[in-house]
Amino acid sequence: MDQFMDRFLVIKAKWSGKTERILGFKPYTFATINPKTGTITNEWSYDAISSVDVSIDDKSEFTINMLGLKKRTSLKLRHRYRAEVLQALARSRAAFAMERKTKNKAVLAKLTPFNAHVESFILSGDDQSVQCELLPCVLEVGVDAVYQTGGSSDRFPYFELTQIQSLDVAMDDPSVLAIRIADITQVFHIDSPNDIIRAILESAISHDMILPVTKDSSAGILHSKQMHYTSVDPDSVLVLYDVQYPTGQEGVDNGFIVLTDTLIVEQDMTRLTTFVQPLTKIYEITRLVMSYRIF
Repeated sequence: MDQFMDRFLVIKAKWSGKTERILGFKPYTFATINPKTGTITNEWSYDAISSVDVSIDDKSEFTINMLGLKKRTSLKLRHRYRAEVLQALARSRAAFAMERKTKNKAVLAKLTPFNAHVESFILSGDDQSVQCELLPCVLEVGVDAVYQTGGSSDRFPYFELTQIQSLDVAMDDPSVLAIRIADITQVFHIDSPNDIIRAILESAISHDMILPVTKDSSAGILHSKQMHYTSVDPDSVLVLYDVQYPTGQEGVDNGFIVLTDTLIVEQDMTRLTTFVQPLTKIYEITRLVMSYRIF
């Protein structure tokens, strides 16, 4: 038990009933443990995790979805302080990914770049109508993630391969590519979607992952799922902060950070959503030593 970095007593829900288990996180694997005997009942690599879902109705419930050799596995658990468990899981996965990056520096140095445009939204005109604009960016496919450089403010969002739910190409416009993660979609326009999809799938296969690729939705449907349209229920907003975002020109943009019970949402001064991520992706908050205002 000493090799576990974090342990939580959870309730495991399955078809045959509910049982108590200890959910423990090691440097390379996580496991469920019988609390009475201390024996490990199941153990998985962090690589196996395909997504983590949280229940909207039950604030204590979450599900860890994993890819198996023959079928998908889902581990449905409950804990009174769900956020603490998910943060510990995110920290462990991040440490595992960083360790893997250290071992694969030579491979990581060979990121495969693809020029693209990312959809962004602004208020335009006297009627303050919302318009979509395309901003140039670069998508880089690495061994464990797809990185986006450039865009609205030259920040660097990325998509971990283990968390990508699907790659969606518009059936009526093959230049439209949507990357979906945690039911949040980012839409890109790229001249060679088949090339970048092939690169992503090859990276995923190296982790024994098979990512679904769909081509049965129109461009309009994919646009409607863009993260800009992620609904933020006012009743679910926990807190809103005035913040400044760094830009690529060594300046700052004013905006807001909105925290809900499941999401962290970036909004500009007009309250348009510019970026969304599930809270489960946050594994660490670091404050800059030279300035207490920067984190």
